[in-house]
This record gives sequence, structure tokens and C-alpha cells, in this order.
Amino acid sequence: MSRALSVVRSIALSRYPTTVVSAGGLEIYLNSCRVLVKDFADFAKSMTERIRKAAYDRFRQLGRPIQYLDEPSLSKEDVARALAKKHGITTGPICLLACVEPCLSFQLRGDRQAKQLHLVLERSKCTHLYHYFQHPVFGQLHVRVQTWFPFSVDVCLNGRQWLAHQMDQAGIAYRQRDNCFVWIQDCAKARQLLEQQLRTNWAKLLDRLLKLAHPLYRQITGLMQGLHYYWSASESEYATNILFDHPQNLQPIYQKFIGQALTSLVSLK
Repeated sequence: MSRALSVVRSIALSRYPTTVVSAGGLEIYLNSCRVLVKDFADFAKSMTERIRKAAYDRFRQLGRPIQYLDEPSLSKEDVARALAKKHGITTGPICLLACVEPCLSFQLRGDRQAKQLHLVLERSKCTHLYHYFQHPVFGQLHVRVQTWFPFSVDVCLNGRQWLAHQMDQAGIAYRQRDNCFVWIQDCAKARQLLEQQLRTNWAKLLDRLLKLAHPLYRQITGLMQGLHYYWSASESEYATNILFDHPQNLQPIYQKFIGQALTSLVSLK
């Protein structure tokens, strides 16, 4: 006997300001702000400093850890989890992690022939601020804020952590190893909780996180009439979990599962 649960394994939702995601749009934005293209760098730096200051000041006021990470291979989730445990943080903001990462951002480039300056959207690097929260609905998640134009925002959450948080609140016992459930006391009730996830008011919940992690977004968009941020799913993964009640029920087909995994999953090659 087995039971299957379909769960959102992970999802990253991104928010970008409309118009300023293209070089032409950003030039229109700068014109609305009465900023010359040649002064873009100074204007952007002032915005960056304000975003950084707002984030750092908030976490300092809350007495939450702030840490700069210079090791790319370090797991930010593990760092946040360890800091939450060390400081006894069970709800609300956990920590602020800062690191330099690749991104798409705007740079000022000169055209010698035309003797003009142009804004170009290109691959670059800048500081990103990871706001980690213990959320009342999703459990542990983070909001990643890019500190250079176009100031994109990513919310990343884990569906299994979300379900675990739901089961904690519902009083359903379970055992979890890493990111997998190996036993759930009541699969039927767990499936009902998963169905509740499908009825989530995403815009309402995510906008609240945006206000917490990026309080200056209204000031940035307010400088141009009709400018606003919009949400889209940049990365997502959906998984089906199959739980077997007894080892003997899995044994006859175990070899087939292993064979399928070795021949079909790139990650195992």
C-alpha cells in the first residue's frame, strides 16, 4: 500500500518594476525623475545606499543577526537555520545575509561614434540582500533584494517546509529527513492541507513580504506615473511523494525505481 502526495517542492517568485526592465524604459524613468543619463551612476548609487540602509537599520533595531557571506558555496538556508537556532528565533525576521552575486543590471556605456552615452542592460554583479523570515504561513523563506537597478525582488519558498508548517499547526505528526517526508501520521489530512495551498492569495501574501524587505519600492515607483512592480514565477518545481507503509511493499519494485532513476535523472548520472 502506498500514498501519494503532490507538493510544490520549491518556487521562486520575482517582482520587477515595469518599464525599467529595459534600457529605453529606464531612460524614460530617468527623464520623469529629471535625472540626466550622464548622472545615472550617482542617482543609482544614492538609491542603492538608501535600500541598504533601510534593510540594515531594520535588522539592527530588531536585534537580528546581520552577516556578509563571501563564500559562494555556503548554503544560505543552513546559515539562516543555524542563526535562528542559536538566537532562539521562532517567528518573524531571522537574519539579513548580504553577498555579491551575478545579476542583470544597467551600466552606462559610451558610443564614441555618436558621442553619446547609453544605458545597457547586461550581465554584471552586485550586492544582494537576503531577508530570511520564519513566516506564519510558509515557514522559513527568504526575500532576495537586488541593490542595483532594476532592483528586482525574489521570494523563494519551499513547499515541503510550507506543508511541515501546516502540519505543525494542525497537530499532524510526521518525520522528515532533509527535504523529504518519510512518514506522515494522516496522509488524507495532509493532502487537504496541500489543497489549501492551491487557494493561496499570492498577491496579498507576497506584497506583505515586499513591504517588509523592500520598503522603498513605493518611493522608487512613485517617481513615475503608472510605474509598479509585478509578480511572475521565475523558477518552480512540482513533486509527487510516494510513501510506503511497509518495506515489503516497496521491495518488489525497488530495483525498477533505482533503474529508472539512474537512466532518467540527469542529477544521478
